[in-house]
Formats: sequence, C-alpha cells, structure tokens
Amino acid sequence: MQDRFEAGNTCVQPNTASFRSVLLAWQRSGETNDAAQRAQRMLNWMISLNQAGANDEAQPNTECFDIAMHAWTISGHPDTPRMVEELLVTMDRLYRDGNVSAKPNTRCYNYVLSAWSQSGQPGAAKRAQEVLDHMSKLSQLEYPYNQIKPDFNSYNTVSRTWANSHEKCSARKAESVLKRMETSYKETGDPSLQPDSVMFNVCIDAWSQTKSMAKTNGRLPYEAARNILDRQISLYEDGA
Repeated sequence: MQDRFEAGNTCVQPNTASFRSVLLAWQRSGETNDAAQRAQRMLNWMISLNQAGANDEAQPNTECFDIAMHAWTISGHPDTPRMVEELLVTMDRLYRDGNVSAKPNTRCYNYVLSAWSQSGQPGAAKRAQEVLDHMSKLSQLEYPYNQIKPDFNSYNTVSRTWANSHEKCSARKAESVLKRMETSYKETGDPSLQPDSVMFNVCIDAWSQTKSMAKTNGRLPYEAARNILDRQISLYEDGA
C-alpha cells in the first residue's frame, strides 16, 4: 500500500488504522519467536514514515504502542523489559513533540511493570519499584501527567514481584507496596484500589518464607505476617 501510495495512488494511502491492523495481526499470530520483533519493526516504520513526511496519515497513537508492548510481554523474549521501556520513552517523546494521540497512560506503564515482573532478571523487583515510584510522582503533576497513576494492577504486580524475588528484605518491600495501596484506598475511597485477599496472602506468604528470625522494623517475621492478617480481617469487617 505504501509503495503504491508513493507511486501516486492516493486512494490506497495506508493510515493509522492500516498499521494498527497489521500490528494486531502480529500480536495475535502466536509466532512467539519473532512476532514482537516484527510488530516492533512495523511500528518503527510507521514512526519513520510519519516523521519524514512520507505519510501524514500514519500517525502512531497510544493503541499502536499498546499493541506492540503487549506483543513483547507475551513473547518471553529476554529483552522484553528493555524493549517495552524504550517504547514508553518513545511514546513520551512523540507526545512532547506534539503527537497528542500518543499520550502514555497507566496501562502502558503497567506493561513495563509486567515485563520486569515476568523477566526473572536480577534487580527486576527494584526496577519495577522505581517505575511504580515514578508513576506516583507523575500523578502529582499537572494535566495530563496526573492521569498516570498506579492502579490495582500496578500495586499488585510490584508487590508480587518483590514477594517472588527472594531478595533481601523482599517480604518487607512487598508489604510496603501493599501498605501504599491500602493508604491510597483509604484516602481516595476508590474501590478499584482496594487490595484483594490474594494480595494480602502473597505478602503473608512472603513473610512465612523469611528464613531470618531477626526483627524487621521491630517485628519478627511471624508477627509481621499476623499483622497483615489482622489488617485483612479489619478490612473485611469494615465491609470491604
């Protein structure tokens, strides 16, 4: 289509919807070996065409980036965290340069969190925590960045990533994320920020697997686990 358009046939000019359909086809192809890479190349081509003025109708939008990010997160590729972060950075650059249709959102940041969580790489939990903290900072800025704020999936992913990392103080850090979510829920009353029983159980389990019997913040591991359970019961008794 692009070749025919460049040859002068304006009736077949590929637009954003055209590229979106191809991106989605690769995402859904089941070709785990190269689907993400092919989607990435297609998106890069789309961006280059638009920026070079070769096709002003092929403007990459948030959905196009969303599709490519999703393709990476289901690919199992070891470079997934880096590639998804690079896509997010590219989105933000395009948006700042005037492409308002490429505005990053919470879902895009959650893809980054998911990529790190699934990677199993050393330092993955720490990087996921840094991204979550960045989201919280953005939510304090003026519009439109205040629309990017941690949601249930954000907190759940990072807490679980810490719990599964088995790094030093992983249980304490997993619980810290849970506490942040509890605070956000109490302050905003937003039902979507209400921790569920699975999140509480993940943190309790993390403390149960702590081998050291040294106190953390003045608590032994079993005391920390019991404290989480008590908070869970209290939330349930309050009707949550």
